[in-house]
Parts: sequence; C-alpha cells; structure tokens
Amino acid sequence: MRKEQKEAKYALFYDYLERAGKLFEQSPSGKELAEELAARETTYDLDFSLGANDAGYCIKYEGKPTVNQCPSLVKIDTFAAFFENIVHESVHATVIGDYVNVNNKPLDECHRRELDEANAVARTIQVGYELHVLGIDSSLWEFMNGKESGKGAYAYGFPYPDATKAYKQALKKDSQAWQKPDAIQAAFMARLTTEREKTGHSLYYDVKTLKYIDELGQECLKDKKASNSSYIEKKYGKLFTKPETLEKKDIEHFGEWLGENYLHDKNGSIEYLLTDEAKRAGLSYYAKKQLQKTELTLAKTKHQLKIKEQASKAEIITKKKIAKSR
Repeated sequence: MRKEQKEAKYALFYDYLERAGKLFEQSPSGKELAEELAARETTYDLDFSLGANDAGYCIKYEGKPTVNQCPSLVKIDTFAAFFENIVHESVHATVIGDYVNVNNKPLDECHRRELDEANAVARTIQVGYELHVLGIDSSLWEFMNGKESGKGAYAYGFPYPDATKAYKQALKKDSQAWQKPDAIQAAFMARLTTEREKTGHSLYYDVKTLKYIDELGQECLKDKKASNSSYIEKKYGKLFTKPETLEKKDIEHFGEWLGENYLHDKNGSIEYLLTDEAKRAGLSYYAKKQLQKTELTLAKTKHQLKIKEQASKAEIITKKKIAKSR
C-alpha cells in the first residue's frame, strides 16, 4: 500500500475511533469499559498484515494492551462493523493476560479462551442495546441484528446471530432484562454453546488452540535445553510438567459487569461453568477429534521429555563420577 493510501486509511481510522469512543462511553457498560481501558493505558492501531477477511485482535505490548484493527474494516461504509470490533477487542483488553505460555490442560485452555470470547461477544451486544434503547445510536444494534456493513470483512453482518437472538429472547421475557444479568448472560451462554458448535468458530478457536498445543509439544521436544522442568515451565508453561485445571479465580473476572458478576447463577455461584460437561459443551465434531489427538500427543510429549530429563540427570552423574576419579 502506498504512503498516501496509508495516511488516508489512518485518517479515517482515527475519525472512526474517536466516533466509536464518544458513542460507547454514553452507555453504562461502555462507560465502565472506557474507564478500565484508560486505567490500563490501552492503545489502538492498524495492522496492515491482516487480510481482507480478518477483523482485529488484542495483545500485550510492553505490558500494556494494544488493540490492532484490520484495515478492511476502515472504509467509508464500514463504521458499524468497525464499531463492533473495536468494542469486542476492547473487552479483551480489559481482561487480557500473558498468553505466551500455556499452563492449562488442553480442554481447559480451550474453555478459558472460549469464556474470553463469550464475554467479549456478550458485552458488545450489551453496549449495542444500551445505546439503542437509550436513544443514543442504533448503528451497532442494527448491525448485530443482520444489517450489513460495507464490503470485505464482516460484509455478511454480525458473526454471532445466535447470541443476539438469545439476548432478544431474554428481553421478550422481561423488557428490563438488559438492566439485569439475564440478557447479557443469555448472550454469553449462546456464544459458549450454539455459536461454538459452528464449524467456522470451532476451527478458528478450539481446533486452532489444540493444534497450537501440538506444535508447542514438537517445539519443546526439539529444544536441546528442555531437559528440566523449571526450564520447560519458564519457556513453555506448565502444560508439559503439571498442567493446571481451571478454577473459579481463573474465570470470575470475565463476568465483572456494573458492580456485579453476571456469570453467577441464582445461588451466586459460577461452579456450573467449571464442570466437565460445561467445558465440552459446544465442541464441534472437528474439535472433539482434535482434542483426542492433542491429548494423545501431549501424553507422548510428556513421556519423551521425562526420558530426556532422566538421560540428562544420568549424564550429569556420570560426568561427576569421572571428575572425581581423576
């Protein structure tokens, strides 16, 4: 892309970013989100390496969240799609952790990432409806209800229609559900189950995560320094030593919303999200098959690493004996 084109793209990007910021700060949930983003010193940028069908992502850069947008979402007729993705990635920015190392078991790692996605989707829908019902702006809500936005990425409209449908069903039962945890929780659960079953979402999140774990195992086995658990944990995480199981503390931050946790059930608990059934809910056929393969690969990797560690210890002992005999 030529310099002049990039400059024009950035000019529209900053215009859209300012417009989106002014809008979502007028909704209760958006204002809460904006305050958290400011506290974390979140920054925004364009990533010109992203393709036409990409959207955006959030990473940590120098300890601070950075939201990167796809240039294809920055066109004259794509504000609604841009707005949706900015809110979505901004939600990720408020809970982002260090994803360099994998510390959880394969299924738990998938579940944690899906919880993160469900939270981003649900809270974006919440912001969109608040802006709509309060009479501030309906562009985001209309987009999430099937209105197209420009060409390229998201030209087909909001990618999580089941989540929006669940949110609206909660509103039919109770018109004030948007002011309670009911509507946002309904959207969250839809993204965590029915949306997750869809091939596209499943391949991008669950299968991609599991294949990444496979690749990590191959990389670790080739690593000549990976002969002791402390080194492995520092570079690769606890996946190959003592993988962790998700606990309440690992997921409760996803549901923090307007002074309460919308993930709580009627008993004030989120344990229902930590059962084996909940972790497997929504896994597609492809994800289930990949999970079996990844768990087998992990078992083999851990076995090979153990042999490697034992050989390393034996070599050290032998060298010490030789040194003493001299």
